[in-house]
Amino acid sequence: MKTIQFSLQIADEITSINQLERYVNHLGQQIKRQLLTNMLAQLGQSESQSDSTPLTCPNCQKTETMAWGNRARVLKTVFGPVHFRLPRRKCRPCQQTFSLSRLGLELNGSNITSELRKIAILCASSWPFRQAANVLW
Repeated sequence: MKTIQFSLQIADEITSINQLERYVNHLGQQIKRQLLTNMLAQLGQSESQSDSTPLTCPNCQKTETMAWGNRARVLKTVFGPVHFRLPRRKCRPCQQTFSLSRLGLELNGSNITSELRKIAILCASSWPFRQAANVLW
């Protein structure tokens, strides 16, 4: 089990229940994004530190790879964009760099979560285009 800590700043100028509701919703979205960002960072860090099992290069199929920094990614989620870094590897024989991690493989080359994809498909199939576009983007 891992512990993640963060702090919140709460506005003083809330004067109605409607403002409070909007503010709490906004804070909830921020908390979810920050929590996912922190969890992705911890997963990436633990993957980059575990060099005990060699990863196979997708180009030449050899297992002589080494850690090679990371790459910035933006993941679109149901609670907004989440920024994280994806660990990279480099193959010693062929010199190719690649991302071969649980984080990257689950995305299947995409930058959108499956939950957001489901919502987007539902909106696109149910609403007029302009209305769906305003809600989703």
